[in-house]
Amino acid sequence: MYCGDEKSINQAIIQYEYIIKIILSKYNILSKDYDDALQEGRLGLLKAINAFKQNKGANFTSFASLCIDRQILSFLRNQGRKKNKIHQYSYSIDSYHTEVEISKLSNRQNNIENYIFSKMHYENVYQRVFKQINHLEKHVYSHYLTGYSVKELSDEYKIPKKQVYVIIAKVKKKIEQKLNQL
Repeated sequence: MYCGDEKSINQAIIQYEYIIKIILSKYNILSKDYDDALQEGRLGLLKAINAFKQNKGANFTSFASLCIDRQILSFLRNQGRKKNKIHQYSYSIDSYHTEVEISKLSNRQNNIENYIFSKMHYENVYQRVFKQINHLEKHVYSHYLTGYSVKELSDEYKIPKKQVYVIIAKVKKKIEQKLNQL
């Protein structure tokens, strides 16, 4: 589709960046992660540009949307994994703190307290929902939260990928409903 030179690829990225923004709007992304997610979307678009074959009968916009969505979803899953969360609220005890750094530390402490409160609230709702769902839904959703892919879950529980998606969506919806009730 594009010649492969840098100028035409940059033009294509500018031309189709609106797709990235549309896809980003369907996810709940923290403001601190938005620029990274946008960049991931651009990587997905770049992969689509490089991989697109016109003679295969697919529409480029549809193909690009799929590539962008997968790239962003992969990024968001990696952001949510526990190994990445460990360092999110860490700071060095040994370092010398100026007054400004101490002020920032105080703000960070408030953020940590808010984070802990909201996490406790979410876990409370999560436990209530888990009392209402069946054994398979509990296991599939728990493993999904710890970073298992839909394919891995499908293979593990010997169910179709579509059913895994349905289970995840169903549990998410129940959690969202409980959160909205409180």
